[in-house]
Amino acid sequence: MSKKYVSSVFIFNLSTTIIVLSFSLLFGIRSTAQTSLAIIDKGIEEPKIIVNHLSVKKAIDVYSKEQFFESKAPEEIQVFSHARPGELFLEGKWHKKEEIVDWFLSLAIDRAAIKNLSIYGCNFAKGTVGKETIQYLEEQLSLSVAASTDITGAGGNWKLEIGEAINPVQVSNYEYSFQNIGGTVNSYASVTGISGTTFTVDDATGYTSGDLVMIIQMQGAIINTTDDENYGSVIDNNGVGSYELVNIASVTSNDISFASITNSYNVNNTIQIIKVPDYSTNALTTVTSEITGVAFDGTKGGVIALKADVLQLDANINMSNSGFRGGAVNLTDSSVLGYIGTSGAQKGEGVAKFTVGDRKRGKQANGGGAGNWVNAAGAGGGNFGVGGRGGEYAGSNVIQSGGIGGDAFGGCGSSLGGQTPTVVRYPIMGGGGGAGDSNDAGVSIGGIGGGIIFVFANEN
Repeated sequence: MSKKYVSSVFIFNLSTTIIVLSFSLLFGIRSTAQTSLAIIDKGIEEPKIIVNHLSVKKAIDVYSKEQFFESKAPEEIQVFSHARPGELFLEGKWHKKEEIVDWFLSLAIDRAAIKNLSIYGCNFAKGTVGKETIQYLEEQLSLSVAASTDITGAGGNWKLEIGEAINPVQVSNYEYSFQNIGGTVNSYASVTGISGTTFTVDDATGYTSGDLVMIIQMQGAIINTTDDENYGSVIDNNGVGSYELVNIASVTSNDISFASITNSYNVNNTIQIIKVPDYSTNALTTVTSEITGVAFDGTKGGVIALKADVLQLDANINMSNSGFRGGAVNLTDSSVLGYIGTSGAQKGEGVAKFTVGDRKRGKQANGGGAGNWVNAAGAGGGNFGVGGRGGEYAGSNVIQSGGIGGDAFGGCGSSLGGQTPTVVRYPIMGGGGGAGDSNDAGVSIGGIGGGIIFVFANEN
């Protein structure tokens, strides 16, 4: 009896390493071959360590592209890449299930013999999203998929908890995990009903028991509604910015239940539940492409939240223009006076909901007031500081027609949102800018405030 081991390496487009590992067992006149083609994304740290464990004490021969593709027909594809539930980081960007299928089909390899796709990437098969993605890949590619539900790499964990690899991989002395992150890392659900510790949401797809989530109140501040210069001043923050991290106990349809919660929430105050990725089991998590979140739409979004042990920023975390929305454009209103009304340019959105109108120059808590008369400008939204006041109509005797800037209420502010920042208080989004008033087709919509970024790092 004799054994023959052959392996080869091929590198292309500076973003992916492909390794072919062939096992040929010759016994008498019977020959059985089981071939795995390993694809190692260039984002993986120290790929040579993995290569050394894939080859079986034989030198690695480098083939040209033509030789590689013409000579190999693997039964298994092994992908080594950074991952998150249902997504793979390949060739510099995140791929969801449909994009993974397109990427797989774009590989210039003979797919006739492929029986198995083994994915070595952190948490790819975790939760409902991960399982749904695996099912989708199996259906679309007509093969079996094996993947991990937890951290892959660091600590010697190479086990694929879902499915079964044809040639399982075990790499010793590997200090890294496949935990690079980027793109949109959160999921958002707006709360439509509350009963005790059970929250009904608009869509609970992707949420499952055990998930770490953030419950957060976005609006609900009580303001002065008198039609004078005091309109929009905050009387009571009423829980705005209250949040907590908690694990889901169960999910039934669109009902998310918790064993217990700390804060009290009112469904009328724009509550949302955000799924928070927890990377803290990995010693180092690296942001390799910009992290963004979903912009606030009036019910949900506007927040990025993640948990890690040590977070390395090789790219930005960005929530610009994702907070409270700016006021809508308006053709000129005949009324010069007034701080609140139902006609004219629209105020910027803020921590207080619109209750008695959404027009005119008065601020809306931290939302900027609108311009009142021909070409008067809207005001800026507030957060750490006060929003800038809107300009008056040039060449007119009309005064006090520009919007009033949104209050300083958020990360810093006085006890209830006054003009002088004093102490860290409430995590809120930046207020939207008020719209300007216009007598022509000029664009005068209000600007969008910034969102919130939560990073819970090195908490132990």
